[in-house]
Amino acid sequence: MTMKALVVSASEPPHARGGQHGTQLRTRLYLRALQNLDARIDIAYFVTDPDALDSSVSESVRSGFDAAYWGVEIATRHFIRIDRRSKSFANEYLAGAVVASAQPEYFARASKNVTDRLSEIIRAGEYDVILVRSLAPMLALSKVGIARTRTRIVFDLDDIQHRVKWRENTVAPWYPGKGLKLMQIPALFMAERRCAAVADATVICSPDDQRWLERKGFSRVYAIPNAVRLPAYIEHPAKEPNCLFLGLAHYEPNARAIERLVTRIFPMIKAAIPEARLLVAGESSDLLKGKWTQSTDVEFMGFVPDLDALYAQARLFVCPLSNGGGTRLKIIEAAGYGVPVVTTRIGAEGLDFKEGEAIVIRDEDESLAAACIELLRDASRHERMRIAARRVTEQLYDEAKIIGRMQTLLAPERSTEIR
Repeated sequence: MTMKALVVSASEPPHARGGQHGTQLRTRLYLRALQNLDARIDIAYFVTDPDALDSSVSESVRSGFDAAYWGVEIATRHFIRIDRRSKSFANEYLAGAVVASAQPEYFARASKNVTDRLSEIIRAGEYDVILVRSLAPMLALSKVGIARTRTRIVFDLDDIQHRVKWRENTVAPWYPGKGLKLMQIPALFMAERRCAAVADATVICSPDDQRWLERKGFSRVYAIPNAVRLPAYIEHPAKEPNCLFLGLAHYEPNARAIERLVTRIFPMIKAAIPEARLLVAGESSDLLKGKWTQSTDVEFMGFVPDLDALYAQARLFVCPLSNGGGTRLKIIEAAGYGVPVVTTRIGAEGLDFKEGEAIVIRDEDESLAAACIELLRDASRHERMRIAARRVTEQLYDEAKIIGRMQTLLAPERSTEIR
């Protein structure tokens, strides 16, 4: 009998987006794992208005677009309406201190309307496996009143959201609302714990995060890291002293890292190595041109479809993150190309690249700049580090190996009760 699987994506249909990013790439790995299990795959998307989908495009054409985007055949597409509410002081700060699903980042995909729609989809589908790709829809699923089901539930938490919220609200810039946001953390922690109790498996992308959750009493937690399709190794790295940052510029932790790199770190590199250039790539990065610098040695490239050509221009990958969660796909990707990485402890968190051998980890602006200058000048160390980084990527972050681990978790081996 064919295995039936539902993937709750927590995102919009692919025709509403441009390229694939970290969240979508991780979803694609899960879909590949389900395909390897010969599953019939349905997918649930969140949309602002299901009736607003382009009626001139047939469902078969849309499904074909999904197949091209994800690389697997999608049997049925379901749509869940995103809930909206007015923005007020109570909604922004107070309600979420009591109930996590009332917090602004979760309400739209965890409301009662979402729960009702998910319940409808699940009852009609009689699925063997349900994969939920983030906390918000899992909050809704945890309230679905199904007495007993053979369905195996896999909850991909990805990042520990209460830790992410702590970091976001304990770093500059400071404003009074951050203190109120911190008051939401206990409710968020309890929600994560309740969702994990509902699931047969809770997946996190960092072994450090797995240990953290287990110390807090979570059970059935598995660490499956982000992974990349191994790119062609760059045999002859760029000779020009070009530093690269790549990431979604409208994602706040990336935006802060870009500002830090452009305004504080790169000027020190430039002072020591006048011919150095900084390449800032990723969706929306072109909108930053002229915001922090007028230098022609800083290029805001926007979305770059040809990553092979982009990384071939880079001698270093610099990632000065100060907050965020999970593991950084961009760092794994750069290492896979054989481009040495200089980052912070937050940037390298959860990654098994040995400091000083396969990655350089520094936290202060001056030490980050000094590490970049040293690697740009020391060709032999640069070569050793890029070889080591590629080797670690092959051993630990090759998507073919990670897909196999996902298959094991997704196999419908035992029953669970949705409470």
